[in-house]
Amino acid sequence: MRHFLPTTVSLAVSVAVVTAGLASPRPVHASVIAEEPDPDALYEEGKAAFEAKDFETATDRWERSYRASGDPLVLYNIGTAYKAWYGKSGKRTHLEKAQVALQELAGVLEEDPTLGDPEEIATMLDEIEKELGGGEEEPVEPDPEPDPEPEGPEPEPEKPPKDKATTLRNAGIGTMAAGGVLIVGGIILGSVFAAKGTALTQDLNTLYEMDAPDAQLETVRADGKTANTISGVGFGLGIVLGGAAIAAGAALFAKSKKLRAEQGDGGDEEARVRVQPTLGGLVLSGRF
Repeated sequence: MRHFLPTTVSLAVSVAVVTAGLASPRPVHASVIAEEPDPDALYEEGKAAFEAKDFETATDRWERSYRASGDPLVLYNIGTAYKAWYGKSGKRTHLEKAQVALQELAGVLEEDPTLGDPEEIATMLDEIEKELGGGEEEPVEPDPEPDPEPEGPEPEPEKPPKDKATTLRNAGIGTMAAGGVLIVGGIILGSVFAAKGTALTQDLNTLYEMDAPDAQLETVRADGKTANTISGVGFGLGIVLGGAAIAAGAALFAKSKKLRAEQGDGGDEEARVRVQPTLGGLVLSGRF
């Protein structure tokens, strides 16, 4: 036989239970659902940053894309971005991270060559290794140390070679001698034709006295003019050309003495050249 409590009692118990339930604190379970990153969106962000030469952002996005997707081909992008970043920053750590990414990709390609070209990755790794100093490069020889400067007074300047002074001296003497020969030759030539012109003049006077034919007179007269012309040219050219040659030779000789003086080889003596006219021509004298 079932027993039921009065209704008032049942209501009181129910109220007590509900009140107790409201008074008792309940644990609150807050569940926060983290959103998974989109690998494709991260990849595109990295691509845009790489094209804008923002290599820091590019490497960040592609590394996050690789962690989210696990796609090994993204390692190529990571290595390329770090290598480009190294070219801009010059920091060794960027090049080392590029090496790590490409080495991981090389290991994947060894297992499955259909994913990419292993040779291309090997070439890139060789270049990185050389830049890091791991490649075989020809040793660079250090520059030789400069010779120590000698102590004491400064060395004297190099003297001009003595052969040059000797050559100038010989050239001066030879030129002056040639000038003398020209003067003497001009005087001799002028004197010979002057004498011939004088003789022809006397012959012409004799022919006039003998009332010789005009043709004979013209012949003698023309010969006399020729002789006188040659005589004048001989005297003029001989003296002018010979004098010029003597002057040039004297200048060369003086220059040779100056060089000898610079060498301290008896050059303190001055060259003295003198040309004197005489009845027989010119006399060249001096101290050589």
